[in-house]
Amino acid sequence: MANSLNQQPKKTRTPKILAWLVVVIGIIFIGLLVLMVKASPQVGAWLATTTPPCVQPMLLIGSDEYPIRTITRNADGTVPVPTTSEHAAFWLADTQGQYMFLLEPSQANLDLPNRLKSGDRITITWADCSKDEYVVQAIHADQPLDVVFSDTSSGGVAILEPSGSAQARLVIIGVRPELLVTNTTAPVEENVVQIDLTFGAVTSDSTTKTVNIELTITNRGAKTLTLKNSDLSILDLNGAELPPFYVSPSLPQEIQPAASLALSVVFPLPPGVSSAVLKIFDVTAEIYLQ
Repeated sequence: MANSLNQQPKKTRTPKILAWLVVVIGIIFIGLLVLMVKASPQVGAWLATTTPPCVQPMLLIGSDEYPIRTITRNADGTVPVPTTSEHAAFWLADTQGQYMFLLEPSQANLDLPNRLKSGDRITITWADCSKDEYVVQAIHADQPLDVVFSDTSSGGVAILEPSGSAQARLVIIGVRPELLVTNTTAPVEENVVQIDLTFGAVTSDSTTKTVNIELTITNRGAKTLTLKNSDLSILDLNGAELPPFYVSPSLPQEIQPAASLALSVVFPLPPGVSSAVLKIFDVTAEIYLQ
């Protein structure tokens, strides 16, 4: 009887054994994975592609960067005022044609107009690394919200700092970049080509890897210009000049002084860029690819 009273229950070691087994199996798995990656570049490439390179969406306004959060309208349809003090841009989730971002009320955000000017870049980087690029068109103070929301079909972006009523204390309007022509103020020499470029539609096709540019060249000089295929090119990332695939009307064409020539030109699409440099004679122009 004494022996049975003093007998202690045996402690089980099963949990500890299982824990050690899990650790050992994990180490073996990691070791095998490392060996597979070293042995097969394809495996390493697959692992790299399964991890998205961009996770946090960001909004860049000039030199100010904001992580993007998502926000919805109030139950009555009004625009909410971000109540957090987080430095972020809150995307109003039901805005697609024209993206609407709300900034939290802060002095730093109210000072944005002092750091921005017309033409500064606004870039949205989404979680999948795709980007939407705009430029600052206008900056308004105390703008009625119904004016801001009256036209959302332009494909632009509006950045608001709502005041809690029907007004926004600050509104920054961004539009798709306009086609920019490089101007020069250098003295005009007799043999310098003087032309104006007026752009129409610019459309790119990722399937055919081409970009079609509609433009009009106006001769502002005193002599007749002869435009040849070799006078047209588009520059890639390395600055190499890519000649056109197709020009309509076919070249060469003469452009008399004060006369204009309308062209449709198809170029190879420079890879990995949202804008490119078009060169005509010695004149360059930056074009933004749609």
